[in-house]
Amino acid sequence: MTYNDVLNSISLPQERFIGALKETIYNEHHMSISSFADYSNVPKSTLYKIFDGNREPTLKAIRDILLALKKLENVTSEPFIAVIAARSVLSTLLPKKYIKVEDMTYTIREYPASTMEDAIIAAVNAERAGTQAIVCAPIVSPTIDKMVKVPVVTMMPKFALEDAIKRAAHKVLG
Repeated sequence: MTYNDVLNSISLPQERFIGALKETIYNEHHMSISSFADYSNVPKSTLYKIFDGNREPTLKAIRDILLALKKLENVTSEPFIAVIAARSVLSTLLPKKYIKVEDMTYTIREYPASTMEDAIIAAVNAERAGTQAIVCAPIVSPTIDKMVKVPVVTMMPKFALEDAIKRAAHKVLG
């Protein structure tokens, strides 16, 4: 469970929201209520009451909880495209840190990976952080495509990396 799961559970019955919140704080971030209270600036007593189902969270409490989760998970509201590749590829092929396609500007975030496992973990982290699309190598793209909900574009040797990023941005736009 992640920030997005907690956010999506707000409109569900209170038990589902509490379950998503507990799962995210305890199992994903390995935090106690006390440490999360300190991190989020939500009083411990308020969190305990919310977790026990004895209190409906206020809008302020929900905002503070979501802001803390966004910070913990490095979630951003600025649109970005994740590029997963070996560090050497990223340093030689990616001179720009942003790209503009059809009046939308996307930041390009690099996710260096030296193994298949690194690439898969990078894809999960990029999706959790809010990426709009992922560009990666052909050896890992089929696996990543099955794991994430965002568009995945394969970076083929015959295409420049920038072209692959533009194709990803076009997929995001529909």
